[in-house]
Amino acid sequence: MKRYIPKSKVSILQTPGNKFVIALTNQPYQGSYMELSDGSYFAGNNPQNPGEELIIKKPLNIAFGIDINNNKYNILKKPIYNNFSKITSIPVSKPKPTAKDYDRGYFTRYFCKRANNQFDYIEIDKKTYGALVSQDPKYDFNLYEVGNIKWALSDTPNHTVGQINKKNIKQKANIWPFLIILFGDSSEYKITILEKMSQSIRKAPTLTKHLKERITQEQKAARQKEIASVTQEDINKAIKDLESGKTPYIYNPGF
Repeated sequence: MKRYIPKSKVSILQTPGNKFVIALTNQPYQGSYMELSDGSYFAGNNPQNPGEELIIKKPLNIAFGIDINNNKYNILKKPIYNNFSKITSIPVSKPKPTAKDYDRGYFTRYFCKRANNQFDYIEIDKKTYGALVSQDPKYDFNLYEVGNIKWALSDTPNHTVGQINKKNIKQKANIWPFLIILFGDSSEYKITILEKMSQSIRKAPTLTKHLKERITQEQKAARQKEIASVTQEDINKAIKDLESGKTPYIYNPGF
């Protein structure tokens, strides 16, 4: 018999697949889920027909204890213990695109996966990616495999952002199976047409200012060139034409 859950006691959320496992099968779960006020979780988004019960994945990293047995072991294996104690957990990060990235139309996203678990993907930043690649002893780099993916931010004339990113994920499937678990939303960070127009409008005053300055400089340069081309002969001729009445004299009090 299905359990009924009052809507007032449930929050409907999304998980990319790296937070929950199904309680009965211990398999990773991706998609919509419901969080109840009592702290329990169920698959799906229909309180009247909830899915399997979900539990939060247990972290795989080892925490060093401080009981008597552990202390004895640490004394006997002190060099090994000290080495592991200095290792830092991989920080999960979700960097967002910059204005330059949106102008370019894409940016690079970085990720890593535990070498012994084909589902355990996490997103990291460029700095952590570089540290793992260079085998920085700060991290236990032997436990992880690292990669990156080019992530589209705007549609092209022939393809949408979602289509481009799905294709990029599929191309990496041979090396990175189940990468879709991490990047389930293929349109994430997409810039809309309205946002593009807004960016153009914000840039317009600056472009107009630069354009006016350039035109003014060009006008000054042309005027200086015109003045420099006037000879003494041209000046004498102009004076003679004024005196003879050939050229009318125009009074300009502001000159």
